[in-house]
Amino acid sequence: MSTSAREAAKQIAVLPSTPYCSSPSTSTAVDSEERIALNKDYLDEILRAMVSNCAIEDTRRMKNLHPIAANAYGHALKKHSHLRVAFHEPQRCKIVGGKKVDLSPPLPNIFVQGTRCSSDSAALSMVDSLLSSMSVVSRLSLVIEDTDQPIFTSIIEKIIAAPNVRLEVLQCKRTEGGKTIPQLIDLIKANASTLRILGRVGVAEAARSFSNEIHLERLSIMTFDLSFSAVDYDIKDELAMVQSSGAKFDHLSYTSFAGFDPTDDRMQEFLKLCGVKSLRLTMMTGPQIAIRPEGYPAGKVRGITHLEVGEAVEKPAHYNRLVVHEKTYKEVFPNVGHITFFQKW
Repeated sequence: MSTSAREAAKQIAVLPSTPYCSSPSTSTAVDSEERIALNKDYLDEILRAMVSNCAIEDTRRMKNLHPIAANAYGHALKKHSHLRVAFHEPQRCKIVGGKKVDLSPPLPNIFVQGTRCSSDSAALSMVDSLLSSMSVVSRLSLVIEDTDQPIFTSIIEKIIAAPNVRLEVLQCKRTEGGKTIPQLIDLIKANASTLRILGRVGVAEAARSFSNEIHLERLSIMTFDLSFSAVDYDIKDELAMVQSSGAKFDHLSYTSFAGFDPTDDRMQEFLKLCGVKSLRLTMMTGPQIAIRPEGYPAGKVRGITHLEVGEAVEKPAHYNRLVVHEKTYKEVFPNVGHITFFQKW
């Protein structure tokens, strides 16, 4: 049980046997320790915090402490709207007697709401229980390390089919590159009309799932879902599909291996037609900006008023190599007052 769970357990243990909703009683010293009486409102607040921040298994144990705790847990879970699922690589070995022993078959390594599930069936049961307990699921956080397991498809399909899932926020954290995830495409399509924030999806996944129903406040896309042999033209073709879908997004965070050339006509058209107002660029290599004849103007994107340009590095460096392009960025984005340069490692 986590520290917060233990503290809450101590507080609940001193509740009176008869439920009440009045103000807390005056505390008295018993055996040099302060005795605290909690009312139902305080208990609801504690359980809401636990449902939001603690592992679901720890929170469930609170139901056994007092009848009021059981009711507060059910109420807190009903009001909770954030579902968290992590698909880690299966555990293929363990240490026994100081030696490494292979596991056959490998043990599932799936966490649902912060609790590790011992089997695929346990993970499905946990997700099903949470979906049936929550009134509305409006936020979904996914950690994706392994998509080859059948359980990944089963859980995503269950989430898509649930009638109370109306996602406004979908955030993905992935460690595997070079692969497009079809299940994410289906998930985005199913929630196109309600999504407002979409984090760290692949450019190919966005190109195949976006439509004119998509109106996002924030979008974070990266090119790592394409094959590692993808060239600049492949990336621009995918972005052209996003552009032609009719999707709109106010803020765009774009991460790629190749540098973002602000003078490229196709990239400028993409930013204009998608209604981008704020732009954050992260690149592993600098942009290959073509040399223009003297006096030949670059195109301008006047809709963008905020710009951040980042360089992905192995370790912090004193000098950001992208600063040399500051003049070009200011020319293309004339309504940006100040460009923020940063490093990411």
